[in-house]
Amino acid sequence: MFNKINQRTTLDTVLTMLRKAIFDGTLQPGSQLRESQISESMGISRAPLREALGKLEEEGLIVKVPFKGAFVAEISRDDVEEISIVRQLVEAHVIEKALPLLLSHELLHMEGLVEDLNNAALVNDFQSALNAHLELHRLFYECSNNDVLMAMWKSWESQLRLFFVEDLQNLFDPGVSARVHSKLVTLIKTGDIGKIRQAVTEHVHGQTVPPVKKPD
Repeated sequence: MFNKINQRTTLDTVLTMLRKAIFDGTLQPGSQLRESQISESMGISRAPLREALGKLEEEGLIVKVPFKGAFVAEISRDDVEEISIVRQLVEAHVIEKALPLLLSHELLHMEGLVEDLNNAALVNDFQSALNAHLELHRLFYECSNNDVLMAMWKSWESQLRLFFVEDLQNLFDPGVSARVHSKLVTLIKTGDIGKIRQAVTEHVHGQTVPPVKKPD
């Protein structure tokens, strides 16, 4: 299941391996995480594994059921709708707080992520488009310089990634994401807070839980 790692490895290494296995579908939503199997597969003791599982529980990626064990979390459309509702309330504020830093120090980074989105859309690269989409929003929260807001985003980002694990191609449209984010970043560069707020509300509502594509 996992490659062997050094017994003296850091907690971050274990976390990275587990997150990757969850996000790439190796560990499916609802599947049980058996400590004995994982620790043996990684070649580590259970102590760092248990610490890593605790971190993943805090991130909302796993749930622990008394007397049964740890399981990969299952994120429903209703869960993501709830995230969308809260994001609609806070994300314009986040961008307003982040605006000075976005325009003074992170403009090229922001524009580069939009370019990544556009390039991914051209070749229908769903995973790269999703990565750029989420990284752009993470940048907004990072530049807000607010620990509470950043903690909220980290939890949401993990849950959004988990939501897309099972059927990314039917739940995420790279072309739509590229167009919407290009428009949003163009508005951010104008500094017009009123228009930014309107665009963020429309964007979050329309993009967080897009309708499932219908067969041709």
